[in-house]
Amino acid sequence: MFDKVFFKMSLTPTEDGLQIWTDTFLAIHETSCYWFAIPESDRGFFVPALTLENETPYQYARRTKRKIHRISKENSRFAFETKEGAFQHLMFLKRKQLQHMKRDMSFIERFLTDAKGKQFDDFRDDKGWIDGAVGIPSKTLPDTKNLVHKHLVFE
Repeated sequence: MFDKVFFKMSLTPTEDGLQIWTDTFLAIHETSCYWFAIPESDRGFFVPALTLENETPYQYARRTKRKIHRISKENSRFAFETKEGAFQHLMFLKRKQLQHMKRDMSFIERFLTDAKGKQFDDFRDDKGWIDGAVGIPSKTLPDTKNLVHKHLVFE
């Protein structure tokens, strides 16, 4: 019934240190573009006594409202056919996360440096509004345009 196995890894801090956690998913249905898979922990619910006559595992999972994951055959970003593929994707995600954290740290450090000892009204008023909401004025930290444009692209 479960011919295909997929893996997804995540990094988890534990008492013993950083642990690479591996989630396993079992394919229950296949189309031309996707695999539909369930967490391995749900495997025990797929017993003949619980299924209706002529019901496929996919139909059973939908009827019982089990979480079904759609995994692309072309370029999945969710789960992978090998543990090595899942590990490489975890490394990619963590490198990307580190870049975002460094950007956020530079924004926060600049804000804390500039805002130390100041009040909200000490900053320049903008003509625009936060998120387009009417009545919510925004403030801009002076001389931070270059910092923002160093990390983000606006068109």
